[in-house]
Amino acid sequence: MADMVNFDSSTATRIETMYAAPEIAATRSEVSRAAAARSGEHGIDVGCGPGYLTRDLGLAVGRSGSVVAVDASDSMLDGARRRCAGLAQVKLAKADAGAIPVETGALATSAYP
Repeated sequence: MADMVNFDSSTATRIETMYAAPEIAATRSEVSRAAAARSGEHGIDVGCGPGYLTRDLGLAVGRSGSVVAVDASDSMLDGARRRCAGLAQVKLAKADAGAIPVETGALATSAYP
């Protein structure tokens, strides 16, 4: 993970503010709608950033589902931890897209044979 981007806390704060902007929130809403996550499903958010989409997915899958969210930046994960506090179905991990800490097939559900 030595060559990954790692945002300092100041940059992470600016990105978090940007992600809260109405036009970004609208895009995130469309992504959530397209994902169509349902109660009991399992998913992954790669490059979760400050966790806005992660939280939406966690709420959609409910306690019977799960969301694994990964980001390479500790500062971004700090924001995601705050945003997803209280959602036991959300697991956050520091990782890059090439080394996601999920076993093959672990996210499979009956909806995806």
